[in-house]
Amino acid sequence: LDQFVVCPTEDVVGKVQLVLFTIHSLEVAQVNQVLRKCGCSNIVKIDRIIQLETIPMTGTGKVAYRQLEKML
Repeated sequence: LDQFVVCPTEDVVGKVQLVLFTIHSLEVAQVNQVLRKCGCSNIVKIDRIIQLETIPMTGTGKVAYRQLEKML
């Protein structure tokens, strides 16, 4: 099962950045290249990747976004 989660965060000047959480070893340029090939706008780009052993889930099987946000 492929696991990818994208969370927005703000940098020090308040600009929104997209962080990709994944169980895979990926490079930012590689991911953004795939996004372009899929037809995503240049506005949509991953700024940082955090690789985890597993994506945290709640007891009901949904992504535990609060846990991921704490990692930012």
